[in-house]
Amino acid sequence: MVSKSIKKFNIPDVSGLSFSCHTVLSECREAWTKATFQGQNVLQDFSYLDVVEHNFQNDMQQIYVVYYMNDKVVGRSLFQCGLWEADTSYKEEEVEKKQSFSIKNWFAKKVKFIGILCGNILLTGEYGFNFDYQLINKQQIPDIITQTAKGIQKEYYSDSKHPSAIIAKDLYTTPELDTDWTTKGYHRFEVQPNMIMDIDPSWDSFDSYLDSLTSKYRVRAKRAYKKSNEIRSVEFSEADIENNLETIFNHFLSVQKNAGFNLIYLKPTYFLDLKKNMGDRFKLFGYYLHDELIGFNTIISNHDELEAHFLGFNKNYNTSHQLYMTMLFDKVKKAIEMKKQKIIFARTALEIKSSVGAKPSELCIYLRHENALLNRVISPIISILNPQENWVQRHPFKQ
Repeated sequence: MVSKSIKKFNIPDVSGLSFSCHTVLSECREAWTKATFQGQNVLQDFSYLDVVEHNFQNDMQQIYVVYYMNDKVVGRSLFQCGLWEADTSYKEEEVEKKQSFSIKNWFAKKVKFIGILCGNILLTGEYGFNFDYQLINKQQIPDIITQTAKGIQKEYYSDSKHPSAIIAKDLYTTPELDTDWTTKGYHRFEVQPNMIMDIDPSWDSFDSYLDSLTSKYRVRAKRAYKKSNEIRSVEFSEADIENNLETIFNHFLSVQKNAGFNLIYLKPTYFLDLKKNMGDRFKLFGYYLHDELIGFNTIISNHDELEAHFLGFNKNYNTSHQLYMTMLFDKVKKAIEMKKQKIIFARTALEIKSSVGAKPSELCIYLRHENALLNRVISPIISILNPQENWVQRHPFKQ
């Protein structure tokens, strides 16, 4: 795709509203910064988005959209676009010895389209759009995002041989929101929730957090640290990350390959560039068993919240040394030390995250295929492909 900017496109159904598109954030940095109507968020700032922009390993294209009402900035949206191939994104089902056919694998090999996704595939939560709701009616958002996506499709993907689909990712659910999107031809799909943990202001240390747990979960926490007592955690400097980048990225890939669904194809330099751009707001901790780097853990300081970002480890040590569990507790420890109000644990491993105190916050995506016939059948196809996780929510705190 050729990089270029769209000067101004009008949105017909909203009087006076227009937008510009940019494939490089530096082109619209000043306007983008003005559109912080819902408050500051590090994960929507230049320091983070610039790293993402330069670290996709595949042909994913990041597009920044700024909205204007009579030349005044009234909103922004982030789109990530590219060819989406289900068979490269889904972990292939294990088939029984006598089973020669899997419906999910068969569909995965057939599904290919240009995904015009509003949101950030690297994060869990609402990172797709931000508007001044004193000037923009919330009920108009589905139409605004749709018209924007169509403009992107026309400008950048008109020559593609693949059909396109518009996706609004990770929206918190309400009945009113559902009506707004489905009346515009979108299908709603449930996705794994965002696991969020509130930090009790009375916790002045990790010990006070442990004291708030029931005896069952307190014993589990102490057992995890006992099994990992030979492991030492070291905060990495920029030079440490650079010197260990290959091992760090191999541990990252080891965890990613076991995910049921994956759209994340990053360059090995992603973690190093985060440290260069974000400084102390991004922290990477290496986990050593003797002199071997067996895993890493990352966090992003996002004002009052601690974002639990990517991690990776040698799975051979996970059970024997309770490595993943220790990393979760270490995030809790850091959040208390840094006086954060919440930990955003994101999705995946829902049950084990709930066992340290995280609670689910339900999310959904809305998808609309631009081919009318395919849009009628996309819902059952995605339902077949959508990975499911059966889990039991744990309640570790004393009542």
